Amino acid sequence: AALGVDLCANTNLHFWNLRGHSQDENAIVRAFRERLQGNHNYNLSMVDPFYKLSGGGKVENTAEDVASVMRAVDTVTVDLGMAVAYAHHSPKGDVSERSVVDRASGSGVFGRDPDVIVSLMELKSSPNNYIAEFVLRNHPPKEPLGLHWEFPFMRLDENVQRPGPGRKPIHDRQKMLCLLDPGGESISGAEWQRLAQERLDIKKGSYFALRKKLIQDGEASCVGGDHFRRTFLAA
Repeated sequence: AALGVDLCANTNLHFWNLRGHSQDENAIVRAFRERLQGNHNYNLSMVDPFYKLSGGGKVENTAEDVASVMRAVDTVTVDLGMAVAYAHHSPKGDVSERSVVDRASGSGVFGRDPDVIVSLMELKSSPNNYIAEFVLRNHPPKEPLGLHWEFPFMRLDENVQRPGPGRKPIHDRQKMLCLLDPGGESISGAEWQRLAQERLDIKKGSYFALRKKLIQDGEASCVGGDHFRRTFLAA
């Protein structure tokens, strides 16, 4: 809907809403197979969240239970020649220092069974910014991607980076630039610093470093001594 896609008219994208329905995985997988064995040649099925398939008393902390559900779904995907993706959650607390394969809540099967894992981690120091990290068992390694959430879209953003171990968070200088008046009015350096501290939690040292970089790159300029404004380039 966010992309303006007519879900009723689109023949390549189908939804199956199971909210309010609870069955064991065998019943769900049977219905799943019947639904997919129509006239559509599906390439990918996405299950969101995984626990909707793990009814019937199955526990996501138990390796045997999780493996049982995954085996049931595997038989469908192999028979129908398509891929399946699961959405799963992480446990409460900070899991940023864990290996990607160990971030899923519950059994270790969640980290050992998939061929591809995409871990989406929110940066606590930078609201609405996320890092996507990958485990690709049958493909070359892939560098993490920075993402920024702008309702209703998650957009790629190369300015979003994952802080390294023991380092201070990496601040987004574009956010600091946005503190300046978009109409071109200048503000004092003291006011800019105050806004950076209050709104972005940017400390004094980081503020001066980011300000210097913005000026060097021609995105901001100093006017009238200690006043600053955005730099607008002619088209």
